[in-house]
Amino acid sequence: MKHIQAVLFSVMFAAMLALVGCGGGGGSHDSDGGDVTPPVFSIAIAPQTVVIQTGETLTLEATVNQGGVTWPAVVQNATLTPSGNTVTFTTNTSGTYTITVTADNDPGQTATATIMAYRFTDIAYPGADNTYVIGIDTSGRVFGSYQDASGANSGYSHGFVYDGASYTPIVYPNAINTDVIDIDASGQVFGSYRDASGQYHGFMYDGTTYASIDYPNAIETHVIDINASGRVLGSYRDASSQYHHGFMYDGVTYIPIVYPNAISTSPTDIDASGRVLGQYRDASGQFHSFMYDGATYTPIVYPNAIATFATGIDTLGRVFGSYRDTSGASTNSGDWHGFVYDGTTYSPIVYPNASGETEIVGIDAAGRIFGIYLMSTTDGSFNEHSFVYEYDGAAYTAIDYPGSGITDTDMKGVNALGQFFGMYSDATGIHLFVAH
Repeated sequence: MKHIQAVLFSVMFAAMLALVGCGGGGGSHDSDGGDVTPPVFSIAIAPQTVVIQTGETLTLEATVNQGGVTWPAVVQNATLTPSGNTVTFTTNTSGTYTITVTADNDPGQTATATIMAYRFTDIAYPGADNTYVIGIDTSGRVFGSYQDASGANSGYSHGFVYDGASYTPIVYPNAINTDVIDIDASGQVFGSYRDASGQYHGFMYDGTTYASIDYPNAIETHVIDINASGRVLGSYRDASSQYHHGFMYDGVTYIPIVYPNAISTSPTDIDASGRVLGQYRDASGQFHSFMYDGATYTPIVYPNAIATFATGIDTLGRVFGSYRDTSGASTNSGDWHGFVYDGTTYSPIVYPNASGETEIVGIDAAGRIFGIYLMSTTDGSFNEHSFVYEYDGAAYTAIDYPGSGITDTDMKGVNALGQFFGMYSDATGIHLFVAH
């Protein structure tokens, strides 16, 4: 009985101390009698955005200030192995994966990582002296041109398409040169060729028949791009001028694209809605960028820049590209930097701690920006690296060709799915690749 009374007294005494210590009840207090703010619940994941090679194992780590976390049970085409606050991820299938981790103490709190998995493939046309990659379509087909190493056609370029298994030559009949520029959704190949007299023409190849594309009364026609609606973008030159002008061709009608009062107009890109980006040359001989929506020409000129080159348009109508500043010793030199233009304001895009230059290569359908940047080396030279930038999320992610001994990764282009191509350098030389 005495033992029970002693226990009860101890419990009552401890309760009284607790009441005194907290000022008699109510909310929580600090030692000075003020309110203590409950800790804010937080959860984070690292890395947030990452580029890996298929087959590579990646470890993600979640940080949470209360309790544990739960990882997804299944991710299609990938293997996840959770272990507490970390998880390993691996996949043999190219694509973009979203991994969301959930806090156990508050399922409404989550953090997300984006994993971009690529298969890197070297590109070299069999037996060719040189190979040039022009692009990769959303089906993964790579296209470009090659030069014969010997024979009657040595030194001349010919087109090709590579489907991941075999190279198919694209050679316009009796042409001196054939260059593949693009492939449409149905697999039709578009490009330009040079005939025996030295004149350039556009062409379309449906797998069986070649057909010329010639702007009316032009002495020279080049195909430059084709959009998802099948509209062909190109340039032409007629007998009255030494300069080129642009056009759009819908399969029936040729529509001229000529920037007002410009000496020349060179379109470079057409998006799915038909908006055109390009370059024009003014009366003084300077080049500037423009956007054309079918009714209005809008100049794209970064303030105080020597040159501006618009590269792509996202679904919000924002224009991305590169501009050249005035840091050089002459009017034709200076550092390149990226930019975005929202219709009102120009904002720079500069890879963090880059050594002087950042250039925008393209933009994919998800709005991710792809580009290259320079980093200085210990001997005072520069190496090129590539990157992807989540503009709205303000996250830069470096991209380098996988493996040891790689000194440069120079991205040249990107398609709507975020698949890209370019060149890399190692001790043996310069090589072409696609990441798909």
